[in-house]
Parts: sequence; structure tokens; C-alpha cells
Amino acid sequence: MGILAEIRDRILLLQIDRPEKKNALSQEMYSTLADHLDQALENPAIRVLLLTGTHGCFTSGNDIEDFLNNRDAFEDRPVSRF
Repeated sequence: MGILAEIRDRILLLQIDRPEKKNALSQEMYSTLADHLDQALENPAIRVLLLTGTHGCFTSGNDIEDFLNNRDAFEDRPVSRF
């Protein structure tokens, strides 16, 4: 759970998959999304990026508890990278 990634017909499909939190984004998820975006920029076979949610919800926003509990966990702020 977290971020699902799949390449189909030159489309990078990224899906936010965290139903227990209504797809709230954690810092780790932002970091994963940023990594996938970097990879997409470097891969000429990818022409389109599609970002969706799962379970009938795109995202409820940031996981506030995660951000409060991990204030100094990431030197390179994942949200800024994304």
C-alpha cells in the first residue's frame, strides 16, 4: 500500500493506495511520488503520467499525524521535492 506504479502503453500510472487513511499522503509517499516523477523524466518511453486515487478517493490531503511525528525525518523535504 502507498503508491502503486505501472507502465502501460507509454503511460506511467501512479495510484495513491492508502484506503485506511482515505489516501492521505505521508512524507514517504511524497518521496516515492518524486522518485517516480524523476524516473519518468529520464525515461523517453514514458509519454504520459496519470496520477489517480483508489477506493473512490483521490486523496484527503496530508497525513497530519505523519508530518507531526516525523518533522526531522527527511533532510531533503519530500513535499518540496514532489
